[in-house]
Amino acid sequence: MTESDDPTLASGETQSPAETPPKFDPPDPKLRVRSSGRRTSEKRAKLPVTIRVILPLILLGVLGQKVYEWWRSNRVVVTFVDASGNPVTVEGEIELFSDSTHPADPAPQRLLRGPLPVSGDSFVFSADEVGDGANVRVRSEQFGTAFVTVEADGEATLLHLAPPVALSGVVQDRSGRPIADAQVTAIGWSVRGVALCETLTGADGDFLLSGISGTQLVWSLQLLADGYVVKNVDWSINEGSDPGEAPIVLTESRPIPGRLDLPDGLSAKGLSVGVLRLPSVDAEVAADGSFVLDHVPTRYSRVRLVVRGLPEGYTHLETVLPLPAAEIELEILAARRVRGQVISGHNDKGLANARVFHSHGPRGEELVTCDEQGRFELDFVPPTALEIGAAYTRAEAGTKTTSSGLVDVEAGSGELVLRIPIY
Repeated sequence: MTESDDPTLASGETQSPAETPPKFDPPDPKLRVRSSGRRTSEKRAKLPVTIRVILPLILLGVLGQKVYEWWRSNRVVVTFVDASGNPVTVEGEIELFSDSTHPADPAPQRLLRGPLPVSGDSFVFSADEVGDGANVRVRSEQFGTAFVTVEADGEATLLHLAPPVALSGVVQDRSGRPIADAQVTAIGWSVRGVALCETLTGADGDFLLSGISGTQLVWSLQLLADGYVVKNVDWSINEGSDPGEAPIVLTESRPIPGRLDLPDGLSAKGLSVGVLRLPSVDAEVAADGSFVLDHVPTRYSRVRLVVRGLPEGYTHLETVLPLPAAEIELEILAARRVRGQVISGHNDKGLANARVFHSHGPRGEELVTCDEQGRFELDFVPPTALEIGAAYTRAEAGTKTTSSGLVDVEAGSGELVLRIPIY
């Protein structure tokens, strides 16, 4: 069709090229993506170097430090060194012991883990094993026996070692007669330390303690013999020195027979009877509940007894034994729990950090601290009529004043709820 044939044009008119509708191709999606990417890169390029590079490195460093601190805090490293602090290699065994100072616990410290083989210049325990503190003992032929106290504080503990030394002595009674078969134990540092080695006296009362590392300079010698009072002798010894030839004299004791009255279902296995604040006295309980309490110093006019090894849920009444005594009778009871609140007798408000206690059970005394509302839970309470005490310390004008209160508990079983007022 020609221009004259187009009915939309007037006669003689022609179509102007400028009036031709323009044509637009759709934009290429790939170009949009590339364009967007270039703009993002340009924006990043405009960010300061501190934000683009340094800040991520700082955050990564902080994260790495936190991970390292967590890893370090969960490891307790014992490093073996000589007397000069130089690393040494140990071939032997290592053990983990408790670190208790509670007056009801026996001594020496009890074994928690081991023996474990050790070969090298260090050994690692977990923080969970060490807890609030423990003792580590190492035995080897080249360095003898040594121990050190460790804590889960993330710091390596140095255990100093040296060639072993020996110690000899003689044990006699007050008449000068030798005491045979007396148990002699060398305990590191004090009576509540870790046993380094032990032996028995011979027929002439003589003994030889050998294999103690030369770096263990302070010992407590514990001597136990049937029918004699326990004796602890503190000795400070340097490598190669002679502690002296004076005999160690033991005094005759008064053994006391006794019996535990055990409830049905409770075995005597693992139970012993001890004396509060006298950790070396510990009488094993036989299957029928009988025992013989020996080694108690005759200067004592009375002692408080504790039953060690009781499983959870059992307790006993406070037992103060006058000396000398003919026989001991101790009844083991099902324990009850007491919970409650210590309050002010003036306004009934709970007293934060007040202390609640009783003097019964295998620990000799049970003591707990109240929370911010004065609430508490107290265990090992015998199901008999007794008193429970509370104490609260006030700080006023630079001075501290302690007030106390008592509440009577009736006999019964099961959980008991109390309110203890303090004025």
